[in-house]
Amino acid sequence: TGVVFPRPAFIGMERAAGPKLPVIVLPDEVRQAEVHDSGWLDQPGGPPVFWYRRSDDLCIVMSVSRERVAECMNGWMRGWVKQRFVPLEAWAGGDRIEGPGNSVLASVGIGTGKTDRLPDFVLPMNPRFASWQLVSWDGWETEQINDVRTVAASAALALLVGLLGIGIFVQQRRALKMAEQRVSFINRVSHELRAPLTNILLNVDLAADDLTEEEGESVRRLALVQEEGRRLSRLIDNVLTFSRHEQKRLAMHPRPCVPADVIGAVLEQFSAALERRAVRVELAGKIAEFCIFDPDAFSQILTNLVSNVEKYAADGGYLGIASKLEGGRLTVTVTDRGAGIPDGEAEKIFRPFYRLHHEVNEGSTGTGLGLSIARELASRMDGVLRLLPSDTGAVFELTIPVAPNTEAGENSAC
Repeated sequence: TGVVFPRPAFIGMERAAGPKLPVIVLPDEVRQAEVHDSGWLDQPGGPPVFWYRRSDDLCIVMSVSRERVAECMNGWMRGWVKQRFVPLEAWAGGDRIEGPGNSVLASVGIGTGKTDRLPDFVLPMNPRFASWQLVSWDGWETEQINDVRTVAASAALALLVGLLGIGIFVQQRRALKMAEQRVSFINRVSHELRAPLTNILLNVDLAADDLTEEEGESVRRLALVQEEGRRLSRLIDNVLTFSRHEQKRLAMHPRPCVPADVIGAVLEQFSAALERRAVRVELAGKIAEFCIFDPDAFSQILTNLVSNVEKYAADGGYLGIASKLEGGRLTVTVTDRGAGIPDGEAEKIFRPFYRLHHEVNEGSTGTGLGLSIARELASRMDGVLRLLPSDTGAVFELTIPVAPNTEAGENSAC
């Protein structure tokens, strides 16, 4: 049907025998098209429309019936497959052509079970008017074959791995049990050593008090016995603390104490040793007010720090202990003028059993537990122990939170 512009872009078309076709609306792109331009129009609910601009005043518009096209295509394809499609059966596969609405136009080699699985190949053909597709199944069948030798080797390997895992598990259990027994043994032995050592130190103190100044050599020898006895006592304390830590039984017991008194008691233990090694002691910031903290843990931390100065930094001839109380936190700094600690060792020295070797202290003895225990005790007191940067010697800083004792009295002494 021809349309001459500028007539309204509405046309009605009829077939020779059939109902009226729907109204076709030509958009602006068709109105403004050049001569010999063409294209398709898809109208919702209507048939496809092809247009062709023949001249400036004539546009040819054709409506296409999808049903008629599908009917013609199906007839053509049924004739085509008789010559081109049937020979595919020689491949022992399964193939079929499906038309609009999944109708089967032709099929070859479709045996039982092939269509139960997804096709191996799908070739869609989707023209404007309808859709067809070629669906194909390969001619393969799945069969599982087990090689007896492979299965036997796999089973043997699995059994070997299982036995190896069980063996490792048993050994680990045994090693863990032995480690627990060793820790328990060390704990018991340390407790057993503490009682007689306490009696030895008590009797040495009494014997020293009975000696006169004329018996100078005896006094000196008893002082050495006292010094070594206290060293052994500190070693036992460290081993017991380490054992409690390993057994998860390390607990804090805070009570009212005077920091200056605890520091003084620690220095009293080392007075003879420091004096014999010509180490000058300098105290700063004496704190004489009562505070609530664990004096035993605090004393053990300071004892380990001072012990390190005595063993490793006595050649510096200096020990400085400064303390201050600010904002509910007690800070104690222990300083020496020994060989110092290299920057790369600043954290390693706090590891259990780690010992730092210098030429000046290579002959010094120690378990390597002192600083590790000191940091652990500081952590249990919600505080921190760290090594401060220093150009000379080593500087350790201990900071712990303390609470003021508002009811200090006779029972507040450590």
